[in-house]
Amino acid sequence: MSNFLYINLITFLSIIGIALLLFFYVFTLYQCLNLISQESRAIKPWTVWLIFVPLFGILWTFYVVTKIAKSLHTESRKRNLQINKIDQGQILGFAYAGFNLMSFIFPSGQRLTVLVISSMFWIAYWVVLWQQIKILKKSSPQVQA
Repeated sequence: MSNFLYINLITFLSIIGIALLLFFYVFTLYQCLNLISQESRAIKPWTVWLIFVPLFGILWTFYVVTKIAKSLHTESRKRNLQINKIDQGQILGFAYAGFNLMSFIFPSGQRLTVLVISSMFWIAYWVVLWQQIKILKKSSPQVQA
């Protein structure tokens, strides 16, 4: 096999890997909203999938992060839960979305650095969401969408 073929294969597998990670991340957002009662939701769970719309999805992420935090606050008060790190999660989500948006503004030489920083905030936000989902799952049975 030539080097060109190896590079294309690695690129293809990287794109598939990133797409799968993004799918599972958006599914986590969806799952979080599904665990929140309908009265407490500031956004419908299915709307998180709009993150996949090119260019629009980058801006939509800011909206989704805001609405998930609002929904978690409302649900926390309603069910008298101690859902940790809602505000910290929102800050991490904004940082992820902001650095992701900035990657389009920065010149190509700096873009990789900005995307690495964005990815670190993305992972941190995802971890905080998982912690919040665990609290929601422990506190009550599955809420219907």
